[in-house]
Amino acid sequence: MVDTVATLVYQIQAARLIGNAGALLLFNISGFFNNLDPVRAMAIMKNLGFPTNVCDWTTSFLVTYTVTLYAGHYTSTLFEVLNGTPQGSLLSLILSILYIGFLLEAVKA
Repeated sequence: MVDTVATLVYQIQAARLIGNAGALLLFNISGFFNNLDPVRAMAIMKNLGFPTNVCDWTTSFLVTYTVTLYAGHYTSTLFEVLNGTPQGSLLSLILSILYIGFLLEAVKA
């Protein structure tokens, strides 16, 4: 964290020294996986050239699935989750990276 702050301060000072303005874009990822929009995710995948059958399968993965919560000796009843990616699934991480990939490309220095 210290290296990040030091780099940020250095970049700000360097920009000011030559009379440039700067911008800082931060991503707040708290709750990110739970808020992934399936419609937008499919549009992104189609834009990237994924086959229709893969997009359809992914949509079924993202839309309305059921979960049970376990905490100690407590087990909840089965309930539906209406959006987001299932936690603990490797596919969730991959889909999330695809979902924000264009943002990372847009801000590439």
